[in-house]
Amino acid sequence: MSTPITEAQVHDAFFKSIMEDAEIAEQFLHEYLPKAVVELLEPGPPELQPGSFVDESFRRHQTDILFRVRLRGGGEVLPYILVEHKSAPDPLACLQLLRYVARILVRWHRVNKRLPLPVVIPVIVHHGPSPWCYSQQLEGLLGDVAQPLRTYLSLRHELVDLAAIDDAAFHGSVRLRTYLMLMKYIRRRDLAQHLVTVLAHCLALARVDWDRLLNYIDAGAAYLDKDELRAALDRVAPTQAEEIMGFISQPYFEKGIEKGMETGLAKGQIKGLADALMRLLERRFGSVPAPIGERVFAADEAALRSWFDLAIDAPSLEAVFG
Repeated sequence: MSTPITEAQVHDAFFKSIMEDAEIAEQFLHEYLPKAVVELLEPGPPELQPGSFVDESFRRHQTDILFRVRLRGGGEVLPYILVEHKSAPDPLACLQLLRYVARILVRWHRVNKRLPLPVVIPVIVHHGPSPWCYSQQLEGLLGDVAQPLRTYLSLRHELVDLAAIDDAAFHGSVRLRTYLMLMKYIRRRDLAQHLVTVLAHCLALARVDWDRLLNYIDAGAAYLDKDELRAALDRVAPTQAEEIMGFISQPYFEKGIEKGMETGLAKGQIKGLADALMRLLERRFGSVPAPIGERVFAADEAALRSWFDLAIDAPSLEAVFG
């Protein structure tokens, strides 16, 4: 029997699906990193990096994604996005980030075997209904620190607090603004009151975006029923409402998640693992022979995870696949 999909996994899958879109990922970094940092980056989409650095015990509440971006003057930086799904902000999030950043740098050095290390840019995306209320710096956890000791307090993260952003203040393209606005309201009890505003942005989007957004509403909205969704669609797209409601088949969380949603998400996770493994293999060993690529994309989750762990340190492709 397969393990039921949790609410956090639905939100994780949605966020990762939009950040795997190179256009959206580039816009997100350019809109929500400091302008002085953006000016240092080479133009072009960021390179998605494989793996997760979150502690197993925190994966019910956190998801992460790592990018590699080249700098105009040479070198690279690693933007690291940690999404917090907890209902209330976590005062220890900065401490957890310190651990994750260390893991990123240790892995980078193990793979590249050289110095200097790249700079990691930590970004917390807060996905809870209440605004973030804690310091973005490690020193915020330490109380009063004498001036001579402040030189040791260097970790700082950027913050994208969805709950605190006014609807009119979301930046970027219509696609990015609509995705982030929906994430802002999806877990709130007043979602129905804001749904028309969110869906109105969808009119300018392609069908693939409609599908992704509406399936996310269908699977992740705990405080919305189909009548409220249909009423919002009737106001926004009266001639399309019937058709749109027809391809929404998953029930809401208060009714449980259908097997179809579970299977679809599982397939997406396996595809993501296969893609990540291929990127790691190409980074470490160069061109990957076609027969190995075929094995990777035909494998199950257990095999992919085993190969991925081996590929981090293996001296050759033969050592990974035996």
